[in-house]
Amino acid sequence: MPANAITTTPDTSDPVGGAIGRALAKVRRASPIVDKTLRTYGRSSISDYGRCLLQPPPPSLQDTGDFIRTVRTLAGELFGEETADQLETDLQQNPVALTANHHGVDYFAQSVQGSLIFTWMQREICRRRSTALVLSCGNIPLNNLTNPQGMLLYDTRGGTAAALPRKLPVFSNKLRHQAVCVAPGYTPEMIARAAGTADRLHREKAISTETCTCIKDLLAEDYGDPAIAAVPDYSRQATLLNHRICERLHAGCRRMPKVICLEMEKVASRLIALDIQHEERIVSRVLFDMDLQARVLRILDSQRACWEHVKTPGPASDPDFPPLRRGTHFFWGICEEGVKFPLAIHRGRGSAALLRGADKKGRRHEYPLSPESLEMHLVQRRLIPSMFTCFLALSLARGVNCLGGYYQAEYLPGIQAGMIQALSLSPGDRDMADTMRRVPTAGYLSGMQTVMIPQEHGRLLPAGPIEMLVRGGLTEIDVQRILSMAVGDAHRASLLETAPDIAPEGAFGTSWKHRMAQESFNILQERVVVK
Repeated sequence: MPANAITTTPDTSDPVGGAIGRALAKVRRASPIVDKTLRTYGRSSISDYGRCLLQPPPPSLQDTGDFIRTVRTLAGELFGEETADQLETDLQQNPVALTANHHGVDYFAQSVQGSLIFTWMQREICRRRSTALVLSCGNIPLNNLTNPQGMLLYDTRGGTAAALPRKLPVFSNKLRHQAVCVAPGYTPEMIARAAGTADRLHREKAISTETCTCIKDLLAEDYGDPAIAAVPDYSRQATLLNHRICERLHAGCRRMPKVICLEMEKVASRLIALDIQHEERIVSRVLFDMDLQARVLRILDSQRACWEHVKTPGPASDPDFPPLRRGTHFFWGICEEGVKFPLAIHRGRGSAALLRGADKKGRRHEYPLSPESLEMHLVQRRLIPSMFTCFLALSLARGVNCLGGYYQAEYLPGIQAGMIQALSLSPGDRDMADTMRRVPTAGYLSGMQTVMIPQEHGRLLPAGPIEMLVRGGLTEIDVQRILSMAVGDAHRASLLETAPDIAPEGAFGTSWKHRMAQESFNILQERVVVK
């Protein structure tokens, strides 16, 4: 992001001691992105920080038109032509998307609040925008940390801070390993079972009457709405429900941008299907130009969000591409049970390249690495583009400003640097490398929370959407206070979820979440929105 867009206000030292100070120090040591952001913008307001993030990107290798048309089509199918037109107009002015989240109906406080901050930035900084585009990762399983399998509850009784958030499942646990991007839609039986679970938690006095009512209202009025429940796949159901929940949260606000939360892999798959029809495009070059592909595989080996080979020699029949220890080559395979598995490129003697892998049941799968095969299997959702391939199509090829989390803000610049190196080794590709170098890849919009809830014994805890809805949602006064909140304080308020994600939880000692919740009450109650 351009640091000279505003007068930055460094935060080189953390004045907060105790559990919050120690946790934040560990997070800053573990994440160079968080540390750099706090050093540069820690005392800046969230609004000023947003002015840096939302700078329009420079010209890119490919025009953004097909990206805009793709998301317009997907949005139009779910929200109608008026919303699709608004999204198209907004993206023509500035092709920016939040890419920090996991797909699914979002109840994870950190990502929900990140989406809200992004939405408010769109309204206040880009004043004519009517939409906020979120592209979320769908290759995660239903039992991911963010719990796309169901709901997350932060305001529960009789438990410790360490046990929060509490999960309330919607999908059966038998489906927990399915990838969100291929999961079927929930059923009426699942809705009824989730409502029964809410009643049981209420009888056990684990949740309040108001929380139980809110959950059951969501299940009956939104999950159960035929316009949503009849959609056959969870990916699109989640898009519709996230939009509905955001509308509920902003019922007390003046005009807010519409949150359009699309599955990133679905958008990228359509762009890849277009790109592989044109051999000069960068996606085609990486997939089918053997020399460039070999350089990319070598240079980006061990880069996060890419792939890593085992260090011992592979089988004699495949000496150039030994088995993968981490990641996948360009695409994930999806088995018939809806579970993803890694694929590695295999080149047999005198034969075309294959994507080859085995699922968790030991069944071997292979797919010809050809435009025809890729297009067919992407449509059938037997192949899902990896994070590398998604960002190659979205960011590096088309220059979409992808605002990510603390991991993306490290690995996407690393992918960019590796691609530039691979292209620069060929004299004919150096102009392409120079253009790719201008793409913004370090945009970071995560790790911040601005809304918290009080609990007994003087504690502040994160607020998810249910907690905010129970307390009447958000007001204009809340939004303006949040936008004026310091970036550093928003990071402190998010530590209960950021710290164990970035650094090993054992590093913080026992009962650290309880101490953090108490310190948050003493230190942050005047700095955040307390509902």
